[in-house]
Amino acid sequence: MNKAEVSESQAKEEVPSLTVLHAIGAHLQRKKVGKESFFEKDVGTQWDTGDKVALSFVQQIEAKFAKKNKLYNFFREDPSGNDLPLASHLKNLNETHDGFGRLSSFVLDSMVSSATRKAGTSLSDAYVVIIHYMTRADEGDEGRLLVVLLDKKGVFNFNRNYEPTNRDSIDIDALKQAAMIDVTLFKGLYPSRDGDAYLQFIKGNQSSDFFKESLECGDAIENAASVDAIFEALDEFSDEHGLGISVHNKIQKSIESKLSEYAKRKAPVSIDYIQGWVDECLDDGHAAKGKFAEHVNVKGHQVNEWTAPTTNSIIKAGSFVIEDDKKSYSCKVNKGTVGTYDSDKKVKLTKDTRYLMIPLSEVEREEIIKRVTEHDNDQG
Repeated sequence: MNKAEVSESQAKEEVPSLTVLHAIGAHLQRKKVGKESFFEKDVGTQWDTGDKVALSFVQQIEAKFAKKNKLYNFFREDPSGNDLPLASHLKNLNETHDGFGRLSSFVLDSMVSSATRKAGTSLSDAYVVIIHYMTRADEGDEGRLLVVLLDKKGVFNFNRNYEPTNRDSIDIDALKQAAMIDVTLFKGLYPSRDGDAYLQFIKGNQSSDFFKESLECGDAIENAASVDAIFEALDEFSDEHGLGISVHNKIQKSIESKLSEYAKRKAPVSIDYIQGWVDECLDDGHAAKGKFAEHVNVKGHQVNEWTAPTTNSIIKAGSFVIEDDKKSYSCKVNKGTVGTYDSDKKVKLTKDTRYLMIPLSEVEREEIIKRVTEHDNDQG
């Protein structure tokens, strides 16, 4: 079997069981009349969602999506302050009898329009599949919407209604681009952007802007949030693979150092670069080697495929910020400098683990003693 092919059994192991609620396929084709170039669509019928071939197709696409590096987004803002048309359709997805039909029709029309406007696009012939599904983790909520742009019909063995007919061999590397919308996250957040991103993109063998434009793509999540997610993922990755605190701190220090170099150059960092920095800190043959990027993607940590770090975002993500509810005191400590009472770390927990002990410079010590002594004398 070609390495680009994924068996049904592999797909079942890699993704949670899921239920396909609705699905439909369509053909986008470039037409020319004289010097004018435009796109037309041919839409199939909605799939039989109980069909095992359709289920296997969705499982394999879902597995591919989960493992790929992603770009996390929100919808663009409408200058009028009204809901975007796509947002309105999403809100009605589960509320009306033909919610999916109306939404899929709108998305396909948007793709035709966007692809036609961008006449320079390399796209000439493509197939789109739109799927509304629910994983085991989504039970009781609104589910997810997956929009997939595929390379050529023959590889996927679609019939004339653009339904998959072969469950055993699907070349998922023929995927051009894909987007997933977490409908529950969207409905709880839109139009705000203050929360987890509900719109995710992956790039296959093409990166035409028309695809994102047709899905009302706005700004990616803030770089600071992406940097935070890198270190959150490292904490979880370290626990999962039992790396131990010394190795964990070594990796964190390496990532902080390398990110700082990129921040000074104002250059973006790929998740694949970070994978390499993690591997450099692991012994040859270590079971965790080569698995950090996959962990980030599969576990859903919102790290953009490319992140532009800043000095402030690196310091913030790599530090404990300690303060009380009234903010009467605040202390920022690098996570790698904190240890237990018996450790050789500069900053230590007390034996009862309720306080931190922080070393003072001679100047700081004298100033604090003076201030405390004056205060005590005033109280006396």
